[in-house]
Amino acid sequence: MTRDKFFTYLFVLVPIMVFFSHSIIDSDFFIWVQIGIDTIFSGKLITHDTYSYLPTKEMVYPAWGTSILYALLYKLTNIEAVSLIHKLALLTFSLLVVRTYLKPHQIGYSNKNIVLLIFATYGASSLYCDRPAMLVIIPMFFVYKKIDLKSKLCPKDLLELFLWTTLWINLHGSAFIILILLAWKITATSVVLKKIEYSYIWALILTTCALNINPFFFKVWGYALETRSVSKQRLLSEWLPTFYPIFDEQSLVYLILLLYLGFEIVRNKSRLISFLTSPYIPLVIMGVMTYRHVALAFLFLFPFLCNNQLALTKCSESMTKTNKLTNKINQLVLFALVLLTTMMLPFWKEKVSFFLPESKRSLYYLGQPEAEIAMIKKLDPHAKARIFNQYELGSYLIFNLKNKIFMDTRNIIYHKQDSDNYNMILSGKKGMEDKLNHYFVDYILMRQEKKTARFIQSIQRSSSWQTLSKGKRFFLAKRSDKAH
Repeated sequence: MTRDKFFTYLFVLVPIMVFFSHSIIDSDFFIWVQIGIDTIFSGKLITHDTYSYLPTKEMVYPAWGTSILYALLYKLTNIEAVSLIHKLALLTFSLLVVRTYLKPHQIGYSNKNIVLLIFATYGASSLYCDRPAMLVIIPMFFVYKKIDLKSKLCPKDLLELFLWTTLWINLHGSAFIILILLAWKITATSVVLKKIEYSYIWALILTTCALNINPFFFKVWGYALETRSVSKQRLLSEWLPTFYPIFDEQSLVYLILLLYLGFEIVRNKSRLISFLTSPYIPLVIMGVMTYRHVALAFLFLFPFLCNNQLALTKCSESMTKTNKLTNKINQLVLFALVLLTTMMLPFWKEKVSFFLPESKRSLYYLGQPEAEIAMIKKLDPHAKARIFNQYELGSYLIFNLKNKIFMDTRNIIYHKQDSDNYNMILSGKKGMEDKLNHYFVDYILMRQEKKTARFIQSIQRSSSWQTLSKGKRFFLAKRSDKAH
């Protein structure tokens, strides 16, 4: 095995190993599985929420296609198998990058390339989770590649862009990124090269039309705008700017990326035109404007560096020659990576019970209130009680309980008044119990963390509530009998 081949294996294995090290992350995942199940059962798209006791708005969700896919896989296998398709999507993406960018540009092994690989993997790792956004990195790659590598689009290219856009908008609402990439290409080409490429204008027109080919038609445009505006108004961290008001380790890593890109661009001024017309630049700008888009800039870092001949070390005879000892070490490293990845697989409990016994199954769902859910089911077998929950837990509760919950991560379907009341209750301020009474809440389920600490303390001091569980990770309380 050559060192360059070794680097190719690392490029594919390192990101997928990092992804496999995560447990099933509950953000949007479980709610989309449940919506898919209910859609198949009812034979029609779910357009009004039935999981919350709050009044909600009409549901418009481009992820309807993903929810159907999730539900079908779940019915055929189980929830662990559904999560595996996200890992498969990342694996496919990495292989596509190797075939399209690394091999044609003969990118090989070097310490610099290894550091960049680790850096890019860490930066993109926030995207490595079980949610619909992970699936669309495949159509996004093909759209990006087309815009990146083609100065002029032929009819076949236009058709492919149209089809990929149609697929994307029926899997996830992020498909509107296509318009941003195309608009940037048209504008940058017009300003920098002083010419208008009409094939890209046709691409913009066709993809705009393709975005309407979905069960909700033009309503997805309002969905996209509302998701962004409402999420920012409600100060959801992933929709806020990357550097303010929150500055964490991900912000720091992104700042390092921006400085690094600036250094490379200044050092290679002769390729400035190529830089400015690249579809990577709008991804970088999006990463500055919105925290959730930081991962995309890292995900497409290698394609950008390859196509612009920046930084990456190419294969050479000196690098490809390896002695027997080095070859053995490389093989051991790859074997260890494959073994570690395999050990992290969420094996099917029906088939490989020796790997993860039924009694330990809940350990896989790291951070989920398994014990608390079991307690609610035991105390309320008819699922009549209302639960006031931390919204991050809502998706998992919907999937595992038949009780009505307060809210989940689909924040735009909930009215502003209810969202404001949620924040007021969670603050633990005076009047919070009146709000809980207003919603006729029977149970309270929270994570044990800084932002819920004051609220939990207030509930524990109240005579209206009985603490059922206060572990290291979760807090569960039930309205006391005398409070009824």
